[in-house]
Amino acid sequence: MYFKKVQENNLTYSIDMLRLRCDMAVKDFRKLEIILGLRKNCEKYWEAFSITDFRYNYNLKDESGFTFWVGYIHNSEKVDDDDRKKHNFTIEFNPNKLKDAHIIKYILSYAQKWVLKQFDVAVDVPISILDICGLNKKRFKDIRTFNNGYDNKTFYIGRTDNRIKIYNKKLESNLDIGGELTRIEITSKQDYEFKALDYFNVSLCIPDIFTNDYMYTFKDYEDKTLLAVVYAVQSGFNINDLTRTYKEKVTNLLEGGHKIEIDIKCIRKVLNQVLRFYLGNLYD
Repeated sequence: MYFKKVQENNLTYSIDMLRLRCDMAVKDFRKLEIILGLRKNCEKYWEAFSITDFRYNYNLKDESGFTFWVGYIHNSEKVDDDDRKKHNFTIEFNPNKLKDAHIIKYILSYAQKWVLKQFDVAVDVPISILDICGLNKKRFKDIRTFNNGYDNKTFYIGRTDNRIKIYNKKLESNLDIGGELTRIEITSKQDYEFKALDYFNVSLCIPDIFTNDYMYTFKDYEDKTLLAVVYAVQSGFNINDLTRTYKEKVTNLLEGGHKIEIDIKCIRKVLNQVLRFYLGNLYD
């Protein structure tokens, strides 16, 4: 289930997606195409022409059957007939699935000066999604909840460079495990060369996340509206849409429960472990 992991305070941290970029000359990419038989052996090949897309796209499969993506020449780049000119070559894969796949290690060893463009860190919490209530920080102005019934629920927080997804991992992956498992998946866009990673300070904005095991007081029972509002927030209603009075009351109630403390140091540690496994030999 995990390739590299860090465990702290009953939370398990792992890297669930890496997006790495380097600059590769046309002649070198053509050679790589031949060596790997990209167009012949890929699961899917397509060309795209939108300014936000890559021109040449490949979905590839490793020996275990897990897929990953590579793209070459971003459509925002100027292209000419010089086959020595370097263009954007990007690979995206899930380390928890691809692990030490030979094809991944070969592609990464084929080029130099890799840049970390994006990663997903998975934080696994051994509780039910029904016990989670995500509270917005000011930076997060967008919370969406998709509820397909009972514990088939997903929260999406944010939309741009720093996004969070909270979902029932046990249900999503049909895991045969005892107990419950909720995943907090944080997506972060970056732009760091691997060799500079020793100085890399992961900067993430994470919403306050509490479990719903707070205690009612007798005074709480007197405010029937408050109890209804708390239930609505637990069911996915955005706490920021409440009046200032009820937002404060609900926050105070929820903060009586246990806060899930996500440790940035643990994220940095597992990220470094994974990157050094895949790229460390290139810089020794």
